[in-house]
Amino acid sequence: WLWNFGDNNKGNLKNPVHVYRSAGIYTVSLTSSNSGGSNILTKTNFIHVVTMTANFSANSTTTHINNVIRFVSSTTGNPTSFLWNFGDNTTSISQNPSHSYKNKGKYNVSLTITKSNISTTTIKNNYITIN
Repeated sequence: WLWNFGDNNKGNLKNPVHVYRSAGIYTVSLTSSNSGGSNILTKTNFIHVVTMTANFSANSTTTHINNVIRFVSSTTGNPTSFLWNFGDNTTSISQNPSHSYKNKGKYNVSLTITKSNISTTTIKNNYITIN
């Protein structure tokens, strides 16, 4: 077996494990050989590696009940969907939502981003304090 993973790395195991270090679209080929000859199987644009980072900020992290907080996504990797959880049983799918809290307390906020069925989440614990 001779694998070409499309990123200048090769392998010779029957069932290899390979880690891609850079985002991109990779063509993978396998050459198998025995005493009867060899065959090559090539899968064009077979591996899609997406790197994304979910991050965000808020215009205020300490405020009062019913004051509007504006959240801003500072993600990388051009995600196609956003899912915010504000820690008070409410969510949003906006890229940069506004939200107000109805009760005093400290709230965890999370942002999940998705692209090509790959998701990553960032959680900021006790990020918002409502007085």
